[in-house]
Amino acid sequence: MKKIILIISCFTCVIQAFAQVAAIQETKAIQVAKAAAPVITGTVCGNGHTKVGENRFGGDFLEEMNVMISSNDGGYLLGGSTRSQVSGEQTGTPRGGYDYWIVKIDANGNKLWDKRFGGGSDDAVTSLLATSDGGYMVMGDTYSGVSVDKTAPKKGTHDIWLIKIDADGNKLWDKTFGGNLQNYAADILPADNGNFLVTGYSNSEISGDKTVSPIGGSVNGDFWIIKIDASGNRIWDKVYGGWDGDYIQSAISTDDGGYLLAGTSASGTAGGLKTDPSQGYDDYWAVKIDANGNKIWDRAFGGNILDLLKKVIKTNDGGYLLGGVSHSGISGDKTEDTRGDFDYWLVKIDANGNKVWDKRFGGDKPEILKTLIATPDGGYLIAGGSSSGISGDRTEDSMGYMDAWLLKLDANGKRVWDKRFGGNYNDYIASINPMANGDYLLGGLSGSDTNGDITVPSRGYDDFWIMKMNTCQPTTIFCAGQTYVLTATNCAGTITWSTGATTNSIQVNNGGTYTATCTINNETSSVSNSIIVTPNTVNLNGNATNGTNQAVNHITSTQIIPTGINTTYQAGKSISLQGTFQAQTGSVFKAEIKGCE
Repeated sequence: MKKIILIISCFTCVIQAFAQVAAIQETKAIQVAKAAAPVITGTVCGNGHTKVGENRFGGDFLEEMNVMISSNDGGYLLGGSTRSQVSGEQTGTPRGGYDYWIVKIDANGNKLWDKRFGGGSDDAVTSLLATSDGGYMVMGDTYSGVSVDKTAPKKGTHDIWLIKIDADGNKLWDKTFGGNLQNYAADILPADNGNFLVTGYSNSEISGDKTVSPIGGSVNGDFWIIKIDASGNRIWDKVYGGWDGDYIQSAISTDDGGYLLAGTSASGTAGGLKTDPSQGYDDYWAVKIDANGNKIWDRAFGGNILDLLKKVIKTNDGGYLLGGVSHSGISGDKTEDTRGDFDYWLVKIDANGNKVWDKRFGGDKPEILKTLIATPDGGYLIAGGSSSGISGDRTEDSMGYMDAWLLKLDANGKRVWDKRFGGNYNDYIASINPMANGDYLLGGLSGSDTNGDITVPSRGYDDFWIMKMNTCQPTTIFCAGQTYVLTATNCAGTITWSTGATTNSIQVNNGGTYTATCTINNETSSVSNSIIVTPNTVNLNGNATNGTNQAVNHITSTQIIPTGINTTYQAGKSISLQGTFQAQTGSVFKAEIKGCE
């Protein structure tokens, strides 16, 4: 009997890009004494920002994920807070109000174990660090005194709480750092000789672990850093600030053995260590220090109202990228007007803190930036949450109150694409982690159930949420008026495209073969990507072969589909089977009305 499968869906398409990567071919321009390895070891990839998997972890009430890091065994460690009872993936008994909660997952996003730590009040993880012994540092904020897992008394109203755990999540020791008032955690970083740098904020007087008074008095706090040894004992501490409030949010190690501290400052230049005048109520503030905590330089960036920094990263060119949100118009260091209430705002600086460019991204409602990373092509991924619909830089409509919003930028901060992920409530991305295969694991919070882009049921009100996003699509369908971005990866030299472009990425919208050639000292290698334009109308005759026949609008066929052949017709508007068309017994035939999604 005949086996005929008819599939009718709906959409219309114009261009299909087959990202078929050719084998790397070396062309030796000069004879060298020792044969060199291929210059390009990667591929030419097109637009890749599709969710290919997700998972979530939570209990019956509230979880909030703040951080995700790669673990020593190829998996990941997620950190945040929980207020759930034992339920769902949450296996630890409640300690107080909110407790530290960490979840260990494998490379495929499957939970391996979870651990809960807390005292009698509220505690939340803000930073994680993998250590050389296979364990981890878990750091965050605490309101708790000596109780349950917390062994040190309170120093102030809020303190910094550091826990050392082994590879299986078992607690080895804990330390509390603080003065007599408010003390909050930011990041923990590796230091020299097996030591560590604890970074945070404090408005405490000299007391507890704090040996320096707040620069602006106890009403206003400062950046506060503490160098500790491998056992958590304080070696020294330093403060950085002006006459008003200065709040650290992010810190990174720098290539010269020092650190870059970044946050928000309300201070001007009167008194203290801040050398740039304030532009508005709050500005971005970056402080470069050496390994001993001595200030090398500081820079402030802002507009006329409010600019709140969230994250700083190193860039591929030796500079830094500052990211957060802005409510300011064109003024001061801000060169683009606001889109809505708050927008993502990026400031690119060089190794000495000089501004290179700034960019704003947003829609007609508030956005909140949570994280950013540099990508191998010299660009960036930035992410957080957005309440906007299609407007400004947002190209997809909203799904809930807040959606996770991800943008890909080139090396100059120009938007390449943006993508929304979300359901009917609140969802955001808090962390982006590169995966071994070149994809990315996105981690954050979801309060949505199974609707919109969310396919995994909720556990409680808010859960830890992870998504895997691909970056290289070997076959991509895209539509009229769109462009296709090709990116050459893993070239340590100079890239030259067959179009004459010399950037890592190019945008194309025409058919053809695009080749990227990488050159180092006259040694070259190339990879290619073929773009095939689908015709508007296709007329088919003769015997069909295995595969797919595509047309933008119409397919007309008089083909015979022989036994054992599996063939598919895809057209945007109509498929007409005429005359001698025949699907023989034992063949598989699919007809799809398909277009752009």
